[in-house]
Order: sequence, then structure tokens, then C-alpha cells
Amino acid sequence: MCSTLHTTPGRQVAHTSLLIYDVRFITAGKESLHYHFYPHNQHLFQLPECATQQVCNAVYKRLNFTQPLCQCPSRSDPCSASLNTNDERSIELSMGGPTSRATTVIKTCEPVWSVRECRTPRDWSILALQNTRTGKAHYLVICKCPQAAKLDGPLNHDQPSYAQVPGIRVYGMMCISRNYRRVGRQVADDNGTDFPWEYLAETLKDTHLLQDLDDVDAPNSSPMILPPH
Repeated sequence: MCSTLHTTPGRQVAHTSLLIYDVRFITAGKESLHYHFYPHNQHLFQLPECATQQVCNAVYKRLNFTQPLCQCPSRSDPCSASLNTNDERSIELSMGGPTSRATTVIKTCEPVWSVRECRTPRDWSILALQNTRTGKAHYLVICKCPQAAKLDGPLNHDQPSYAQVPGIRVYGMMCISRNYRRVGRQVADDNGTDFPWEYLAETLKDTHLLQDLDDVDAPNSSPMILPPH
């Protein structure tokens, strides 16, 4: 059963026992459904504050719902939950051919023009920090993959000691030229593809992010932005 939380003109918000928020948008006489999935029984004000270039919302266009992951700092605008990609906060994740359409859009608190474009022929684009016990994950954007390239992965990388946190696995997706070929899931550094360990180590100092990842009482049951590894 659904119980209405509040209603505004053209928009109704309700919730179910599955912790899925049903948002109804009525435009041009047509009603469409868009779901907000708050994982682990967390409401927006309970989510951790986003780190720099952390994914705050994941929009699954095919499934027609948004998964909030963190809340933007009070000094910035709230995280966009729009299905549209013209809000200056959207990065489309393209993993197929040049004509394939991205089915997942990630949102950041920062405007996307401030995120650097990935280098060619390959560059680390998105990192996942995952709790090995609960499966819960947060995601960091390193660079945005241009339309002429695609995402590849998930890929492993050996963590240096200064970037290790017990119980946290790090993997990522690489932005590659469409004619680039790799072998295996383990990637070694070469020119232009150094793994951003210093940035990761700085991010891991964020106690709010680590505390949220270490929430063992709330296992992750939501979709993964990146394929699990």
C-alpha cells in the first residue's frame, strides 16, 4: 500500500513499504511515474554530505527511478533528480557502441563543466568505493568520458598502503577510445593512466563517507551504478 506524504500541484509524492518513492509528474495531460529509491531506510536529510565530485544521484532511465546517494553541501544547490541531461549536473554513462544510448545518468553537486574531460586513449573515469561486507558503495567522478569514447570495466587495481581502508574495495571504470583493446581486468599504470590514488586517499579522510559505507545494519539492496566486481 502507498500512503501520501504531501501533494503539490502537478506532483504527488508517496512511499511504499519497499522504500521506493513514487513521484508523479503530469505534463501535457499525461502522467508519468518516476521513483526515488532511498537505500537503507535513509531519507535525504540522513544521507552523508557529498565529497568533491561524488555522485549524488544516479538516474536509471530504463527503470525510471533515481537513487540518491549523498546530499550536496549546504553552500551548493540541491542534487538534481531530473531525467533530463541539460541541467549542467549530468554525466551520461555510455558503455556500448557509438550509436548506443546511455541508460544511466549520474549527477554531481558541481557543474559538469568544472569536471575535466578524460584523456585519450584511456583514463580512469569513475571510481567505486565498496564495503566488502555489505556491498554498499559510493562513487567518485574523476573525469567525464567524451562522446567519442566509452566506459570499460569494472577494472581492478592494486591499492597502495596509504590508500587502503580495511573492508573497503576500490575498483573503477576506464574511459577508452572505441578502438582501444585491453586484456584482463587488472590494469597497470602507464603514461596518462596513473590511478588517482592521492585524490582517493584525500577522499577517504571524509569520515561521513566512511561511516555511511560501514553501516553494517543496512545492507545494500539498491542497483549498482557500476557492475559489481
